[in-house]
Amino acid sequence: MMGVFERLWGVPRPKSELLKQLFGKREEHLPMLDLLNWFQKQGHREDDFSTEALAWDVARYVDVIRDAFYVGYITKETALLHLRSADDMSRGYFRSWEDYADRFIAYKTWWDEGNLRELEEHLKSINGKTYTPDELYDRYLAQGITLIAKIKEAVDYLLKDRNSIWNQVAW
Repeated sequence: MMGVFERLWGVPRPKSELLKQLFGKREEHLPMLDLLNWFQKQGHREDDFSTEALAWDVARYVDVIRDAFYVGYITKETALLHLRSADDMSRGYFRSWEDYADRFIAYKTWWDEGNLRELEEHLKSINGKTYTPDELYDRYLAQGITLIAKIKEAVDYLLKDRNSIWNQVAW
């Protein structure tokens, strides 16, 4: 499954790479735990309690849970407790995996637009240059941002592949 997401999202994050980046860096341990607690208790939905913000928070929360577990910052038991919390956060707000994905993508679109405006302002303050939308987007993607089209491909895979976890676990 991981290989599929690495190919679709274009951001390989194998366990060995994460371990090299974070293993033994105790200074990273507490901020990651703080981030887990932040997503669990408030996240972005503190300012915007829309189902789109909730979908965004849950996806990012699960991503941080996975990373924290991979590098040994949390145990399997702690990871499962956090995953149950993510499930509890989601319960009653989405009709299906597809509904959840649609709302996540809507928030990601809004998030990217805001980041593009900030990047444009930052670049202009540095060099006074105005960039075309394509130039600006290329600079944004160069920061390792996942294309919405790639996320839609991943969602399509998760919805259609009968072996996908989304087709094995009912919403």
